[in-house]
Amino acid sequence: MWLYDAARNRLRRYDASGRLALSLSTGSAGTLVDLAVDRAGYLYAADPESQAILVFGEDGRLHVNRAMGGDRIHWRPGAVAVGPHRQIAVADPGRPEIQVLVPEPASRP
Repeated sequence: MWLYDAARNRLRRYDASGRLALSLSTGSAGTLVDLAVDRAGYLYAADPESQAILVFGEDGRLHVNRAMGGDRIHWRPGAVAVGPHRQIAVADPGRPEIQVLVPEPASRP
């Protein structure tokens, strides 16, 4: 289980027994507003201040910082959910729409 400690700007992962397994700083990320975890153990965090979705591995390493908006089109993620095929649905509370990100298929040899 992952929890976000906003007072300390840290993500904390607990194991099945309830013990703290990992604690990491979110660095320059602003306040995270929602978290979701996929079956592979990747953590998706919505950061409305940087208009991005952050993706962390089980080891706590930041794998992806996916920008959702910019100067011209503001998209402030307020909710994130992961579907059964690793689709990521992202909602902005200020917009009447949801963006769905689909992972690229694995390359075949």
